[in-house]
Amino acid sequence: MLDMDFFKKSTFLWAGNIIFSFLGVIVIYLLANTLGPAEYGNYSLILSLVALISLAFYGIISEAIVRFSHEDRDDVLYHGLRLNLFFGFFAFFVLFLFADKIADIYSKPVANILRIISFTFILTPFVESVKSYGIGHKKVRIFVLLSVIFQIAIILSLIIFFRVDKTGLFAALAFLTANFVTFLFALRHINFKFLFKRKKSKIVSRMDKYIKNGFVYGLTKNLYFQSPFIVGGYFVDSVDLAFYSIGLSLGTQGLFTFITAVQTMLLPYAVKIKDKARISEYISVVIKGGIVITGLLTLVILALVYFLLPYLFPKYIESFRYIPWIFLAFVFLNLRAPMALYKINERTDILTKISVITAIASILIGIIMSYFFGLFGMIITLNLSVLFSSYLHIYYLRKIGNIRVSYKITRSDLAIFREYFCVFVKSFKKKYF
Repeated sequence: MLDMDFFKKSTFLWAGNIIFSFLGVIVIYLLANTLGPAEYGNYSLILSLVALISLAFYGIISEAIVRFSHEDRDDVLYHGLRLNLFFGFFAFFVLFLFADKIADIYSKPVANILRIISFTFILTPFVESVKSYGIGHKKVRIFVLLSVIFQIAIILSLIIFFRVDKTGLFAALAFLTANFVTFLFALRHINFKFLFKRKKSKIVSRMDKYIKNGFVYGLTKNLYFQSPFIVGGYFVDSVDLAFYSIGLSLGTQGLFTFITAVQTMLLPYAVKIKDKARISEYISVVIKGGIVITGLLTLVILALVYFLLPYLFPKYIESFRYIPWIFLAFVFLNLRAPMALYKINERTDILTKISVITAIASILIGIIMSYFFGLFGMIITLNLSVLFSSYLHIYYLRKIGNIRVSYKITRSDLAIFREYFCVFVKSFKKKYF
């Protein structure tokens, strides 16, 4: 049976993600309606590119902080922060200097937007490192607080900057301002004397090995999800990008945050478990619970979108033709939960193989599908990429021993969810009554 602490912390994370998602929808509303489809499409393209680079550079380092921070707080946090800062400054210089070249490739006026947003790479290493430390130490409040602060900051910044001018340039300034505000809050958890105090310890050596072995994995692990947008942006116009972005953004705010809530909490709990049967229980519950919850949530959100889209996003009514198929990819994402097993066993070799194969396949599929089918081709690529990645994660499970994942709903699953609900009710009563 899963630990009660797991239920309490993941429930709090879910509650935080509800707030985060609600605020995220407000951000989408402000951006989409103020900028208009063409400008919003250009802005979303740059954010997608920046998100891809952020995950590529920070991803494996942040995972290392989560993986090892329960063993040593200071060495792990500050070594990870130093590495994040190195890659952050590298990304900043590359994007700032080559902004015009990137704009020329896409034939879209996005150079100045990219230059402004590139400054966020100087700030986000602090935020990402602190958030990873919070998850690694099971201090969920740190993770949730920084996420919510960012959303509130960007809403206020957008309202202020859009009073000056309603363009992607000022949306980028608002994005940079929100990152700066979140950075200031993250500094509360940073002691700079440790940042400049370097020492070689066993835990640092293990981190370096983990990061070195998983570096290629970090660079490629999210290409399968981002490449449909990045590749498709070359073949479709800004309006089609805006329609795709609306669907992807609503899916991210309404579905993805819930999928990652339990999956994010899974690693620091499961890493201490030696019994493979119990690890299998964690993974199985996450997959089955995720599919059921995400499936039901998808139907609810689609119904809301159908009725509210003409009122909230009147310029994007046509996008509803594509949104259900984009949401389908988020349901498939639950099948990738077994990746936690490879992280637990430090099998970054398997994760690297999966991510590289999936990245190459996704790019090739994206080029073909986007060239021939445009926006629908991007959506087909997204779904095929997620399914192919999920298949590989399940296929390579045999490489790490006798860990078996059950995809059938059993009585023990129902008992776990009942316990989850009881803990939630008790925690709620204790806190508010």
